[in-house]
Amino acid sequence: MIHGLEFGRGESPGNPRNVHRDIDAITGAFKLLDDLNLDVGFIDEPGLADPARLQGTSVVVVPDALAVEPRTIAQLHAFAEAGGTVIADGLTGLLDPWARLNTKDTHLLSCLFGASVRDIEPTDELELAVQPVVPGWFNRVWFDVSGDAML
Repeated sequence: MIHGLEFGRGESPGNPRNVHRDIDAITGAFKLLDDLNLDVGFIDEPGLADPARLQGTSVVVVPDALAVEPRTIAQLHAFAEAGGTVIADGLTGLLDPWARLNTKDTHLLSCLFGASVRDIEPTDELELAVQPVVPGWFNRVWFDVSGDAML
């Protein structure tokens, strides 16, 4: 599992975009994989530069890494090209390390994930099947999907 750059505001657990969002995402991904009895290791972005660190690894999970280094995107792409699987959630790589919209790596991200962000619409309500309307702070994200990519 890759630990991305910290990104968020405030300490409130009621704010889904607080400074702990990266730890929350990592914890959730770890619990899911552990519940499935899968072995889980952790690597940070600089660790990807050493190919030996990923030896014997077939899947890399990138939980909600909104802001990542440009070289990380290239290293994940190389891992996938070599036969590895990259699973990401959230809007991985949408921002650069300085929290600006990442416009330089959009093609590489599209190739890596088989999809690109078409639009993001902020909303304060989310409709769910189990409860008609949930108040909060959400984004509706539309993707353009290519090939056999799974979203």
